[in-house]
Amino acid sequence: GYKEVSTTRSFSQIKCIDVTRGREKFKIPVINEYDEEEAPLDFVYITRPVVSHGAVLTNHPNSLICCSCESSCRDTSKCECAIASGGSVYSFEGRLLREREETSYVYECNYKCRCDRRICKNRVVSNGPQLKLEVFRCENTYKGWGVRCQTDIPPGTFIADYVGEILPENAVEKRGLEKSDEYLYNMDGWSRGRAHSLNLSLGLNESLDYIPREHI
Repeated sequence: GYKEVSTTRSFSQIKCIDVTRGREKFKIPVINEYDEEEAPLDFVYITRPVVSHGAVLTNHPNSLICCSCESSCRDTSKCECAIASGGSVYSFEGRLLREREETSYVYECNYKCRCDRRICKNRVVSNGPQLKLEVFRCENTYKGWGVRCQTDIPPGTFIADYVGEILPENAVEKRGLEKSDEYLYNMDGWSRGRAHSLNLSLGLNESLDYIPREHI
């Protein structure tokens, strides 16, 4: 069952103050209440995908849908990004609407849009995590580490991005042999189909071997 998260801890239980090293709005501490294992810090915390050598992506401005709104994009009948999403995506509180959970794509406003980033109602994921998360040592220490929130999470709330390295196929095979392929995700078929649909909708006739980073 659900186990309530305690927010009062001794200094010895806090193994790291902020695993993001200041890259997020809120600190994400590392907590260990069960043994002497130190924080798992043998990785680099990133907030955007990292494109490795040989992986072909582009940030071509022509591949971005952008709006001409001048304020908060609250009127989804006029916001070009909301229209591309098929209507309203988020509630007033910034949560994904229940009826949109099965929708294929969400087009958030981006750096080319004229709307005010501070009050735009169509920017949630691009604003980064807003919850107080923490990395914790599992009570069954054989399970290792997990991530949890210090408060209840309402349905539809954005939690965090799932980002990492974007590798070409030959590098993926090598990495899998050297380390592990447990957390690899094949984007090739998805990205080609995604790029194709974007190009058609935007009237572009360019190579289909890429997807713009803003749409990852």
